Amino acid sequence: MTEVVWIPKPTAQITGQAIEVDEAVVELLPQGCKAIVAKLHGAKGIPRPIDWGTYKSDPNKHFYLAEFMEMTADLPNIHAFSAMLAKLHHDSMIDPKAPKEFGYEVMTHEGSMYQDITWSKTWEELYSRRFQSFVDQELVSQGPSEEVEELVLGLREKVIPRLLRPLDTHGRRLRPVALHGDIWCGNIGTNTVTGEPVYFDPAVFWGHNEYDVGSMATPRYKLGREWMQEYHKFFPISAPECDYEDRNVLYAMAVVDMQRLPDKYPDGYQGE
Repeated sequence: MTEVVWIPKPTAQITGQAIEVDEAVVELLPQGCKAIVAKLHGAKGIPRPIDWGTYKSDPNKHFYLAEFMEMTADLPNIHAFSAMLAKLHHDSMIDPKAPKEFGYEVMTHEGSMYQDITWSKTWEELYSRRFQSFVDQELVSQGPSEEVEELVLGLREKVIPRLLRPLDTHGRRLRPVALHGDIWCGNIGTNTVTGEPVYFDPAVFWGHNEYDVGSMATPRYKLGREWMQEYHKFFPISAPECDYEDRNVLYAMAVVDMQRLPDKYPDGYQGE
């Protein structure tokens, strides 16, 4: 089981309270962390980071400060948002400084869940590791479940190799892109000044570009398949295209939908 990292509970702060900040903390951040902040800053539609650090008075308290951007909760223009997301993926993929492996230099979070995104040579390896870290946290939170553990075993041993290994075989080579990592209706909006799309609250790591569109078809996220289709006008579906639908079911991590995958692929990866 992946080690559970202790995270202190939030505490109330007095409005206007003076905070003594350790300015040296930025210099201690890994170079990869600085690079991705700079990269996301340069990308269109992302609020500009101003500063981040750790309280001198409490090393377990941290802050992140970004520019204020007036926005509405309305969904952005589908064409403009799709073009913006595809540009982030494409530009990061062709960046000469882009990593050759999948993952990230430091642990990041999706909401309250930490992700094990230790550098991995293949997307299959990284996705499997990240997936297991979410499962581990769920089991700690909800308690043991034979049903969940059986499903996870089938997904890790059969489904993940069957759906992700072909992306890197038979002459294909999947190149990592900088992912937002948590695209859903609650993390996108419209800039009220410019009318342009914005996205925020990322769970950044380097991975398969389709991961960022995998949950768009999930009904509760209020986007829909037309958003996926619009995105692929700018960034084509990865080969083998015949696995696209099931890859996105896997990426969305919706248990109800994932339950059918082990039955569909009982033999796992058998080559092509």
